[in-house]
Amino acid sequence: MDQDIKYLLIILLILVGVSAVNNLLITEEKALDIGFCDTSIDCAGFEAGEVCIGYRYRDTECYDPENAEEYRKAEARCNVQAYNLCEDNDLEGTEWADTAEFNNKTCNEWYNDYEEFTLLPCDEMSPSAHKWEDIR
Repeated sequence: MDQDIKYLLIILLILVGVSAVNNLLITEEKALDIGFCDTSIDCAGFEAGEVCIGYRYRDTECYDPENAEEYRKAEARCNVQAYNLCEDNDLEGTEWADTAEFNNKTCNEWYNDYEEFTLLPCDEMSPSAHKWEDIR
């Protein structure tokens, strides 16, 4: 019986340690607002001021649900095309935005229609732009 309690306490300490490390790594600065989606940091447990006694996690809430999915796809596809256009044509800034398109609208038109739309300039492009479709 004493052996079982000892192992339960060890497991509990490990869980508390993992939770503490997670809470230190997740900060408000890491909350992202992406287009129609806002990400906030929430606490599962007790919150005492800025300290979470429990487990911190990201909570994403999207608004304007009719357009959010199409908007996110357009932003991702535009930035993937932008990477290729910038690399192949030696472009600067957002010159690519009139060439790249999604659903019969250029990326510049998407940008003009939605102020939250992000157009990355060529100098900020990297091969990770291809991951946008998966993470957005």
